[in-house]
Amino acid sequence: MLIVDGKPQFGHWTGEITNADLRTYRRGTLSDLILPIREKRWQYVGLYSDEFIIGLAVVHTGYLANVFAYVYNRSTGGLWEVERTIPLGNGIRFDRGITQSVVAYRGNEERVRFDNNLLLNRRGVDVRLENDGLILDIRAEIIDNQETQPPLQTLMPTPDGDCSFTHKNAGMRVEGQVRLGNIHWDLAKTNARSVVDFTIGYHARETQWNWAAFAGISASGFEIGLNLADPTHQENVFWIDGIQYRVGAVRFQYTDSISAWHIESIDQQDPSFGKVNLTFQPKHCRYQDINVWILKSQFEQPCGIFNGTLVTPDGTQVDFDNIPGVVEEHHAKW
Repeated sequence: MLIVDGKPQFGHWTGEITNADLRTYRRGTLSDLILPIREKRWQYVGLYSDEFIIGLAVVHTGYLANVFAYVYNRSTGGLWEVERTIPLGNGIRFDRGITQSVVAYRGNEERVRFDNNLLLNRRGVDVRLENDGLILDIRAEIIDNQETQPPLQTLMPTPDGDCSFTHKNAGMRVEGQVRLGNIHWDLAKTNARSVVDFTIGYHARETQWNWAAFAGISASGFEIGLNLADPTHQENVFWIDGIQYRVGAVRFQYTDSISAWHIESIDQQDPSFGKVNLTFQPKHCRYQDINVWILKSQFEQPCGIFNGTLVTPDGTQVDFDNIPGVVEEHHAKW
């Protein structure tokens, strides 16, 4: 249980949490009355390969929802993107189950639907969105087996004393099809890999973070995935061939969203932590600037490629280059 007698039970798990319902959380003050509209929920799915970088998300802030999708074509350098802002979250379904749930948006002849069914080791991805005269159509399944690749699950405190839960995994295989206009990709043939971020929580009124995630296959044949954040270092982790390695605090160094980023471990004291040393080269950037009522969100998510090293606690080093993924800078007042 994440909440017992109204109190958060902070900690880390590797798949044992099957439901992320935090609605029994209580601060014990009058502010409990507004907790329902302070709850934030989102699911991000990234599909990455040598040919493309695709980002999909459904976000519910309690009083406003946001849906976005983008496709970066690594061969042509072209970027297609679309965004929908939905007052009061009309048309949004966001279940709180981890093992089984649906997260979805349905609009006028449009949809984004994530069918999370970890009992069958699958996550369905069904997308139809249109922009610039082009239709994005995705029918895919992420192979997500928690026994062979355990996720990172963590309930952590927020800066103003509340709590947030996140379930993350990166590096899983993907099957299915992507069509964008007259472009067609077979996900299995492109060796596509995925990133999943499922988060629910009562985030601080003013929040900022950096985030990085990638998924791919190293030159030596290792299947690798990564999730890093600052300042929420409790969610820092990488996977090598399905084995999870925790990482301590990391430092993001960059000047802007279009220049190279450097990300490295700064917590060298705990022998149980792995280490990272990464360089990220942006290829394109998705920008978002929302200023609606009590919500302000400034968001930059460059997509591009990572080079660097992962070092396990026993000293094994995996070198890699040209691994697709994303970084992010987010400032929110919500």
